[in-house]
Amino acid sequence: IQGFTVKGGTITGGTGMSFGGSPVDLRAITGGTVDHVVMSSSSQSASMIECTFAGNITLTNNTITANMEILADRQQLFSAIQLIHSTGVIVVTDNTISGKCALGITILGNNIGPNHDPGFTSISILRNTINQQAFWTESYGMFLSGVNNFEVANNTVQPVRGRGFYLDGNPNNSGGYTYTGTIHDNIFQAIEGPNLEYYQNGMEATAARTRGGSMLGISWTNNTFAAYTGVGLDWCAIGFRCSYDTAGGINNNGNMLFQGNIFKAIVTAPDPALT
Repeated sequence: IQGFTVKGGTITGGTGMSFGGSPVDLRAITGGTVDHVVMSSSSQSASMIECTFAGNITLTNNTITANMEILADRQQLFSAIQLIHSTGVIVVTDNTISGKCALGITILGNNIGPNHDPGFTSISILRNTINQQAFWTESYGMFLSGVNNFEVANNTVQPVRGRGFYLDGNPNNSGGYTYTGTIHDNIFQAIEGPNLEYYQNGMEATAARTRGGSMLGISWTNNTFAAYTGVGLDWCAIGFRCSYDTAGGINNNGNMLFQGNIFKAIVTAPDPALT
């Protein structure tokens, strides 16, 4: 299918808590648009807007409320907006995401061919507001892996429970790359506590993280990264955690630039159980 558009109106899922029932499913479509749609769903282990293997997707001005309480496998990256193995021009702007979901916006490239090209002409993730409430580990408002030619700007991620921003070079795909991107003028926050996988002292509230693979030519400017902890929350807070592969020189001359950012790790109150 090519050139499919959903514009305006409301899409409301029932209360049956169906498994894998995405309100909007654009898998393998070329040229899809969802604009000014209000959607909610009780579907479990599902993404709200599913765009796996899709190309040239535009998602703008949508209001998305998830109510997912059952997650069969968090490594499946179920998200409010999911673009896995997507390609072409991707535009995700001015959306509002809230409710119970594992991830907010997920974009993962193909890393195909001899140069492991992620396959994107351009990616624009602009002016989105994300307030997810997660019961699971590593539930980021934005999750990018194996992407290129991207701009992430003027977004606000302030979870009820969860993390802010994640970026890697798609290390699960041998030789994966992320390159040529700007991340600027965003607010990324984290607040986490014990969940279904880890106790209070098993994980750290992390506002942003880089992890694995090759990441080249990426600039981070004028962002605020703030992680919070306190009574009943995780034992530690980290504004930015940078894990950077060096094996085989894959990140030599990486040109990773940090400029004008604010990093915060905030204890709202001491927890007697940890002192």
